[in-house]
Amino acid sequence: MVEIPEGVTQIENNIFGDDIEPNKTVTKIIMPDSVTDIEMDAFSYCEKLTEIIFSKNLKNLSLDLRGCTSLKEVSIPDSVTSIGYFHREKNLTEIYIGSNLIEVDESVFCFISDDTVEAEEDETTYNEAIQKDRNDTIAVLSQNPSYRIIDGFMVNKNTKTALFRTDFNKSELRIPDIVETIGSHCMSERCLFGTKDVFLEKLIIPWFGESEKLIKKIFTSYEHECEAAEKKGVPMPILLFNEADALIAKRKDSSAGNCAQTENAIQNIILEELENLKGIFIATTNLASNMDSAFERRFLFKIKFENPSTEAKTSIWMNKLSWLDKNSAIDFAQAYDFSGGQIDNIVRKIALDEVISGERPAISEIHEMCRCEKLENPNGLKRVGFSL
Repeated sequence: MVEIPEGVTQIENNIFGDDIEPNKTVTKIIMPDSVTDIEMDAFSYCEKLTEIIFSKNLKNLSLDLRGCTSLKEVSIPDSVTSIGYFHREKNLTEIYIGSNLIEVDESVFCFISDDTVEAEEDETTYNEAIQKDRNDTIAVLSQNPSYRIIDGFMVNKNTKTALFRTDFNKSELRIPDIVETIGSHCMSERCLFGTKDVFLEKLIIPWFGESEKLIKKIFTSYEHECEAAEKKGVPMPILLFNEADALIAKRKDSSAGNCAQTENAIQNIILEELENLKGIFIATTNLASNMDSAFERRFLFKIKFENPSTEAKTSIWMNKLSWLDKNSAIDFAQAYDFSGGQIDNIVRKIALDEVISGERPAISEIHEMCRCEKLENPNGLKRVGFSL
């Protein structure tokens, strides 16, 4: 038996054994509640391991239990909200899940394939292999009454979250009434729709007339893909213009020069194509107020994503910084109107500061990082440059 001492926060890869030197002695591993991070291969190749007692403060979990051929049962604590990877040997059949998952991949609890299985999978389609992994995951989750399939989605009734899609035979999807949150894996490429991403920087080239041809070619290609999807009876692909500010902005005065004429010509092509588009078109922008009125009319839905609520920001702070107490998290959420990305920036600064100084920054120092996050400070002054 191995009992990890209190105060340890991370368990690193292959600390007990690996494929070259498997561990043949450890039968039980007990973690203290101070552990908040376990690397994926931490317990791989522990051949005699029969029991793992996890920390009650884990939030994210990804494990590859390759080589753990004696492990038959695992209990994942209620604190875990996200499972990204949990591959297991055939003997591990009993997995008990907490009731607070909000993010889990559809094939997370698949079995590790040996050579025989891989040979068999050569004769099956990719979709059949995915469906097998999905069924394994559904079987694990269904052991907990909080997880049920509703209207073609695996739903956590406790967190009111749709985790992933389970039924691919329906041509129309309906989000269950109980659901308040749609998990990220519901929108993965193989779960709902294929996505055709357009990189705008590759469309604007110096040769006269070529940019217009490329724009037209994108829509022609997309039209063909939609026709193919319709014939196959699969969902329509999505045409995504990410950071589309340059293409949907207000048109310029053509007398301003040749560049303005070219940009207007490109926009006119897009407007004409959108008028007759039979698929799904999504454009993203941080400058919605700069959108040309003609584009605004052609978008059926306009969705503005506001900054998270105070409650949501509190949860984000506590999820990103597991050592942060709730009162401090509430203080940060109330004091700074940050987006999730801006909170991520602060978390990275904290990590850098800890690496450089060897100590975790004080709460007052984190407040200073937050105040410096935006170029314009509350007192109206604007910062120039940066500081370490």
